[in-house]
Amino acid sequence: MHIVITPFEPLQADATTTRVQAEVPIYLGPPPVEVLIVPSIPSPPEAYNARRRQWDAARLIRWVVERHRDPTALNVALHPGDLYVPGFNFVFGLAEPAYETCIVGLARLQSPDPKRWHHRVLTEVLHELGHLMGLEHCTTRSCAMFFSNTIRETDAKGPAFCSKCQHLIRAYRQGKTQPQRP
Repeated sequence: MHIVITPFEPLQADATTTRVQAEVPIYLGPPPVEVLIVPSIPSPPEAYNARRRQWDAARLIRWVVERHRDPTALNVALHPGDLYVPGFNFVFGLAEPAYETCIVGLARLQSPDPKRWHHRVLTEVLHELGHLMGLEHCTTRSCAMFFSNTIRETDAKGPAFCSKCQHLIRAYRQGKTQPQRP
């Protein structure tokens, strides 16, 4: 399995993305996972909603799918802006499992504490990757797949998967099937 991280400009391969690159495989477990960071891409202007001052997460994913998606990988886009989907005030991220592509917005994950900042980014990347592997939201509050409605919930859950979700990830990775929660 391999994962491609695509940053949106002005993001690039920096300390945060390279730490995510190094740590994602640890949480997904064996067999080894290759994580590649590719060059930054521009944001499509039509994905910005000036009235909301936010970026439409679904339009950004479509942009990646249409122009930058690696069809042999799970694709993770990192966007510096504040993301939304219709019907929600904001989202930390969004996954489109049918296209094996997800996005994480970094604006609401900001923290003056570099460790907390990294923890948040890693947690949300793993959460969206879980969706790409067929996992749904989990009821275990400490699991990466727990639905975060606030930044405090993201801080509380962390990047690790509970044993049930870890089992589903192993099943996905062994047979590349869409697992269902028992």
